[in-house]
Amino acid sequence: MKKYILRILIIVALVGIVAPIFANAQAQTPAPTPAPTPAPTEYKLLAPLPCPEGSTGCTGKSFIIKDGALGNYINLIIELVIGISAVLAVVMIAMGGIEYMGSELISDKEEGRERIQNALIGLLIAMGAFALLNTINPDLLKSDVTIKPAVVTVQLNDSVPQTPINGKYINGASVDAPWTGTPTTLPNKVTLNNNGKQCTRIGEKGCTSTIGLNMVGVLDIQSKCPQCKLQITGGTEWWEHGAKTGNTTHQKGNATVDLSTSDKALNDYFRSGESLGNGWYKTAAGYALYEGNHWHFNPVSKN
Repeated sequence: MKKYILRILIIVALVGIVAPIFANAQAQTPAPTPAPTPAPTEYKLLAPLPCPEGSTGCTGKSFIIKDGALGNYINLIIELVIGISAVLAVVMIAMGGIEYMGSELISDKEEGRERIQNALIGLLIAMGAFALLNTINPDLLKSDVTIKPAVVTVQLNDSVPQTPINGKYINGASVDAPWTGTPTTLPNKVTLNNNGKQCTRIGEKGCTSTIGLNMVGVLDIQSKCPQCKLQITGGTEWWEHGAKTGNTTHQKGNATVDLSTSDKALNDYFRSGESLGNGWYKTAAGYALYEGNHWHFNPVSKN
C-alpha cells in the first residue's frame, strides 16, 4: 500500500509542475492567426517555457534573439531549476511526513525523518546559494558574456627591415650596391643618430640616410614646436623599412622620417594632437605613429 501512495504522490507532483508551464504558455499565446514568416532573429523553442508577466521578446514558445540571448536563456533555466527544486523538496517533505506518521515501525519512522531532513538541506542549499550570490552582487547570477571586439594593428612595414632574396631586394636593387646622392643639409637643432653616419651602400646597417630626404615635414614641426629638438633615426634608407612587402614611404623625395623619443617636448607635442587610435596622432604638422623607441612621422598621411 505504501508503494502505491508514493507513486500517486510522485504523479501528482509531476502534474503540478508541468501543468502551470503549459497553462502559462497557452495563456500567453495569441489566438490562432495565419503565422507570418518568422524573422531570422526569432528562435523557436523545442518546448514552451513560462515567461514573466510583461517580459519582452518571449511568447512562451519562441524567443527573440538579441544581444546576450544565450545568457537570457540560461538565466531563465536557472530560475526554472530553482523553482523545480523547491517543488520537489516540498514533495519529499510530504512523502517523509506520510511515511513517518503512517508507519509504526521505528525503522520506517527513521527513514521518513531522514527524507525530510535531506529535503530541507537540499532546499536550503539551493535557496541559500541563490540568496547569497544575489546579496553579494546580483551580476554573479547573470550568465551574460559580453566580449568587446578588439582590433590590434601591428605596424610591420615601417619598423622591420626588408629581407633580400638571392642578393636582391623586392624592388630589384642589389645588396651592397652603391647608395649614391647628396645628403640633404639638416636644419638647425636637427641631428642625425648613429653619430651622423650616412649610408653609402644599399643594405648597410648602423647608418641613417638623408640622401634625397624632403625636409618639409621636419621644418613644419620646428615651426609648430620651436622648443622641440629633433633627432632623425630613419630617413631614406628604404631597406631598413617595409618588411616582406617592401611597401614603405621611406624613399627619396619623400618627407617621411623616424624621430627619436628622447625629447620630451617632441613627445608632448605629438601626443597633444588628435588621437586616431592604435598609436596614431594627428597634429598640425602631420601624422605621427608611436612605435616604442621612435616616432614614425609623415606630414601627409598615415603610412
